Amino acid sequence: MEQSKYKGLIDLWMEAFVLQFEEEAQQKGYLQDRILDKEYSVTGEWASLTEDNSNVMAYVVDMDSPFPRIAQGAATVTKGEIPKIASELYFSEKDLTNLNTLIALGLDRNQNQILQKLFKPLKACYLSQKERLEYMLKQALSTGSAYADTTNNTGAGIAVDFGFKAENKFNASVVWGQPGAKPLKDLTDTVVAKAQADGVKVTKAYMQQDVFNFIANDDQAKALVYPDVNSVQMQFATPLDRLNVALLAQFGFVIEIVEGKSNLIVNGKKVVLDGWKKGMISFVTEEKVGALVWADLAENLDRVDGINYQEAEGFILLRKYKTVTPNYAEYDSSQSRSLCVLKNNIYLFDTTATA
Repeated sequence: MEQSKYKGLIDLWMEAFVLQFEEEAQQKGYLQDRILDKEYSVTGEWASLTEDNSNVMAYVVDMDSPFPRIAQGAATVTKGEIPKIASELYFSEKDLTNLNTLIALGLDRNQNQILQKLFKPLKACYLSQKERLEYMLKQALSTGSAYADTTNNTGAGIAVDFGFKAENKFNASVVWGQPGAKPLKDLTDTVVAKAQADGVKVTKAYMQQDVFNFIANDDQAKALVYPDVNSVQMQFATPLDRLNVALLAQFGFVIEIVEGKSNLIVNGKKVVLDGWKKGMISFVTEEKVGALVWADLAENLDRVDGINYQEAEGFILLRKYKTVTPNYAEYDSSQSRSLCVLKNNIYLFDTTATA
């Protein structure tokens, strides 16, 4: 690796462009930015920690009596090593020729176009980190585990299991969409009831649009919104906003539709994959359901002279550089040691299977 031919422009603009990339990513509304804290790991390991923090009553004691000791919350831990995520893109000779031609025609006159071409690959490398993390987060939130293998990854595969409790996984009484299915009753009789027995309250249910459609067309759900069961509205699906008002008042939770698929490069080809397991509903009891855990990169602690580096979000290392062997090319790359780690106090409901 050597310093880029365009190092002067990169020195001036790289930090500003990376800040712009971060702002645009925030506007996109990634789940990882909304439901996870960020946590630095000194050891390079991740741990899924859930404490039984149900509130307990204090004891009533006589004056001057010793204080009775209440039981501390039990804790379970699942852990492992934080994996590395990396990607790179390069300018072909044709790309470089086009860029050099623009510069030769006048840097001042073509500056915006030149900068857009120069930093577009770096943005793609940065977003590739977000997309991979989002994909694995959806896997984890809908199943309790996440993986990268030959179906969605190039290179060595990994698999992580966050230890979701077997007793917090439920199935439908009748597969949703089949005659006799009762979507809302299924959820209240299983997940909501189990959470109440555990001394907690589910606050949100994550699901995809096709699963929500079953609830929106459920007579019981409609009756929550439209007390007059003979009203004309009962003939149509219940809108999400109105149903959420009723669900919050009656059961204490709301529904969020999980949208969007992840764009990945697999074996050199762009593919669109959905990390969310079909038919699954994930119930959570708090706004932050885990942490994006990250660790230091070896290269970040021993940077190569002349290479342009910039950190994004405090844990993604971006770089621009040049190679002359085996071929002459300008490269952009991103790397991080990071993983979306979930607590295991999440309730899962499978609408495609019966108990």
